[in-house]
Order: sequence, then C-alpha cells, then structure tokens
Amino acid sequence: MSYWSSDNVVHIGEKDLEIPAERGLSYTVGATSQKVTFNIPQSVGFLDGKSSYLSWEMKIRCAETLKTRLQLDPAGCGMCVQNYRLMNNGVVLEEINDCNQLVALRHDYDRDQSLLKSRALMEGGTTHSFHNAGTQGSTQTDMANLSENPWFKKPADAQPVADYDQATDGLTVKCCVPMPYSGIFSGGAFPVMLLENGLQLEIDLMPAPRIIRQLDSVVQMRRRTLNPQVRGRDAAGNNFPVAAGGTAAPYTEIFLKNVNSQWSIDRCPFVRGERIGLVETDDAVANHAPLTNQAGAEIDIVIEDIEMDAGYVKLTVNQFFNNGDGAGGNPTGRDIDDTFCVVSLSCADTDNYKVEYQVDKMTMVVHQLELERAQVQSMLSEARDGSSIEFDILSYTNYKNSQLATERQSSFLINAKNERAKSCIVIPTDSTVYRPGQMISSQSTYTVTFDVVDTTLQSARPGISGCCDELSEYQFQVSGINVPSRPVSTRKMATMKSIDAFAISETEKGLHNGGIVPRSFSKYLENFVICRSFGTMKGSQDLRNEDLTLQLRYSEGVAPQKNKLFSTFVAHVRRVRIKNGFVEVDI
Repeated sequence: MSYWSSDNVVHIGEKDLEIPAERGLSYTVGATSQKVTFNIPQSVGFLDGKSSYLSWEMKIRCAETLKTRLQLDPAGCGMCVQNYRLMNNGVVLEEINDCNQLVALRHDYDRDQSLLKSRALMEGGTTHSFHNAGTQGSTQTDMANLSENPWFKKPADAQPVADYDQATDGLTVKCCVPMPYSGIFSGGAFPVMLLENGLQLEIDLMPAPRIIRQLDSVVQMRRRTLNPQVRGRDAAGNNFPVAAGGTAAPYTEIFLKNVNSQWSIDRCPFVRGERIGLVETDDAVANHAPLTNQAGAEIDIVIEDIEMDAGYVKLTVNQFFNNGDGAGGNPTGRDIDDTFCVVSLSCADTDNYKVEYQVDKMTMVVHQLELERAQVQSMLSEARDGSSIEFDILSYTNYKNSQLATERQSSFLINAKNERAKSCIVIPTDSTVYRPGQMISSQSTYTVTFDVVDTTLQSARPGISGCCDELSEYQFQVSGINVPSRPVSTRKMATMKSIDAFAISETEKGLHNGGIVPRSFSKYLENFVICRSFGTMKGSQDLRNEDLTLQLRYSEGVAPQKNKLFSTFVAHVRRVRIKNGFVEVDI
C-alpha cells in the first residue's frame, strides 16, 4: 500500500479536454429537473480537479403575455446543479443532494468584492451596481443591476418602441461552473488512468422557477424602499385623488421621483408590457391600491411606454381610475400620493407563470496533466504489484429532517456515521410549496427582516436558503453529552434586527472547518445556518459509534412562520482506495 498525495506530483505539461454530455448537448428545463451524464475516459490519465469545470451556454425563456426582466440567482450558474454524483463502475465516490444549497452558502459567506466579480464573470452571477443603487436607505442587493447584468440587454440597447421580449431582449450567457463542493473536483491531480472505465459524472439540473428571479427593484416584498417612488400624476407632483365613480378622473400617466437612481429611462427597472401596481412604501402588508375602471372594478394596469418628461421618468399606462366607491374600489379610501411606490405584478398574481431555461453546448472541461514519465511508471508498477493507492478528499453528505411550524420544541437525530467528520452545517429551509410566480417574485415567502430600512425583506430562495424563523436557541448532543455545554442563543436574530455573538462564533468555526471560508456575515439573516465544528485546527471526530442530535427551541412570543426541511451537510474526509483498477471508498 502507498499513500499518494497530489502535492508530490510534478507535471510538465497540461491541456483542456472538452467532454460532451452523453444524451445530447441541449436541454430545456422548466418546472421539472433534467439529468445530465458525462463519461470521463480512462485515457484522460491525470486530471486536475480544481481546474476542471462544467461549461454551457444558457438563456432564460419566457413566453408569458405580461412582461418583466428576469435573471438567474445572483450566485450564478452553480445554482443550476441540484444533485451531484460521481461513480466508477457503479461504485459511488461522491453523492451530494441539494448541492446548490452549498453553492448559495459559499456565495453568501465566502465573499468579497474580488470573489463576487470573478464569479459574475465566470459563472453568470450578478453584483451590486452603484448605477442602480437606492438613495432612500435600502440595503445593498445583487439583484438590481441593469447596467452590467449578463441576462438581458442594457435598457439603452433594448428596443424602446416595442414591448419587452425575452426572446430578443434576453441574452445568452456563457457559463464556466466549478464544483467546489466536490472533493475530486476541488483538489489536485487525480489518477483516472488507474480506474477501469474511468469516471461517470451525473448532475440533475434545478427546475427553472426555483432559481430564476425578478429584480429586487420591482418586486413588492423585497426592499420596497428601493422601488421607483411615485411623484404624482404630472411633473408638478399632484396626487391621484380618490373619488366616487361618477366624479373620478381618468389617468394614463405616472411620474416617478428622481430618487433610487431614477434619473433616466435607462435606469428604470420596468419594461413595456409589464403589469404594475401602486403600494404604500411603508405598508407592512403591501396591499396594492386597486386601480379600477370607472365602475370601480379592478383592472390590470400595463405599461405602454416609458419616456422622460420635464426631467422625470414617466410611465404611460392604459386608462385607470382611483375609484373609492366601487366593489373593487380603493379599500383605504385615500389619495395615491408620493408615499406610494410602483411594483411589478406580472409574476406575483399569475397562478402558473411559465418560465424555463435553455442549456446548449453542455460539456465537461477536464484539465489534463502530463506528468514525468518516471513518476507515471512508478505508480503503474505499484498498481501491477497489487499495491493500493490511497488518498483523502473533503466531501459532504446531506442528511434530511423535517419539522412543522407548530412544533415549538423539537429534536431530531442526524444519522451521520462518518469516520472523520469535520463539521456539521445545518440549513433550515422553507418547505412550503409555492407557485412558480411566487418563487420568481418572492411573494409570500419567509420574512427575513421587517424594518424601516427595507420595509419588508422576504426570501428570494425558498427551499434553498436557511431561515431563523423565531428560533430562540439550539444545542447539539453527541451520545448524551451537550455540545457546547450551554445552549446557543439566537434570540436577537429572531427579532430580525440583530445577531448573537455566540451563534456567530459557532457558525464561523463550523464553516471554516467545513471548507467554507467565512469572509463575510452580511447575508447571515438571509441565509441562516446552524453549525458545529468537530475539531480545531482542521481536526475531525469519529461519529461511527456516536449519536448526533440537534435540539431546537422556539420560545419567542411569535410563532414560527414556515414548515421546514433541514438539510444537514456533514463535511468529512473520505478515503479513496484504488487497487487493481477498482475503487473503494471509506466514509
């Protein structure tokens, strides 16, 4: 037996090989996932996992009558990979379910300006842009970028005299997607030449509605202080007064304030053909004022034109009334004034908003290494003599548990039996079933924060990002021993306004020992996570004869909002043993 380390490899040449997907190069993904398979042949020899990646061209497609700008999740095309499996002759080397939750976690915590811009360039992600920044105190967002967004044309380049068309105004994005969650494809040299029939890689592509988003600057339940603000029915800023049906005046124009970067039409996030509504900016419930016909029946208000008038952005729409006495009249019975903002209703109020993405030229780019002949001959000689070659990789296993919102105190067993477990990363995701339009527009999803900064900030990643949801404290238990010795309080996080130092410290240790560098905690409330490190200084713990339990207490005055599905990723070191052309894996 020899313990082989990729650090000892001296390569003298390298090149990239493109391996096409087995069942065609093009895939259309709608409401259901699709499986893609790659066969990495034995003839590759040695591959450099860290420099290998998935590659494809992707375009968002939508044929709905009501228009809006759509983009992929800001974490990029890594979010498209839902499940990952790597095999050799039926032996599973690695299998990670919901691995895009790890992609989202890495994007939210392992982030700085350099990394964000690199991912935007390589993976089709998006970043914050000061050209579209809010000026009313809203928090920064990666989903309001109009000037540098790879998923659609800049407003100045789009056709302003026609309704927005996703087929022509949307762009095709070239994506190079690494797999940092994989031990094989995040490490160094790997000897594929020693494996009979090479490697088989399978990925499941994520359903489109779960990873495609509207802009934060148009939806009504995310950072409403960032939305375009109403100035009035004319450039002078006159209100839309509420009136009875017989005396109500018709309106066809909505002027926007010069706030939130709304100084020109190329900074307006709305498009022609988009259905809109008017909502009070600081209204917690966000009931949009029904815009009606003269009889008081609510009607759809659709943008017909966007232009500048007297220095203000003007939205020209179909005729509407602010009728206060009809059956569908304004329930507040008040004027629509400059305390209102404009929101998009194209997706939120559509029962089955159909969206999909097209993937073309699906390939696996393998970085092939050429080693010194003596080193290759030495390894082959050991393999022929019956010796085994062993090396370690850092991988993850996802264990799932569920919990109802009515359970205020609960505990569940994490069935982890890993020999060298490094950390436990628990993501409590929202398990509610949403309509496609709700997921795209963040309508009715988990409320992350509720304050004067963003008014209401709801989750844009239901079922992917973690939610605190009034959690008071948590504590792990390993074979009857509480770890840490006292419960970890999360009461300040449950208020949606602050964070707890003890919980932050535990999260930092757990993420770092689990292979995710925690450079930033700016997204901690948006992607809440519970962590426990099983060692210090990159140490590990044997869980084979241990019982691992997580205890949760929801004792706040407000009940939890959502049912949950807990994804528990146990980061561990697994040993891959190659002998006589076959592979064994110790987890």
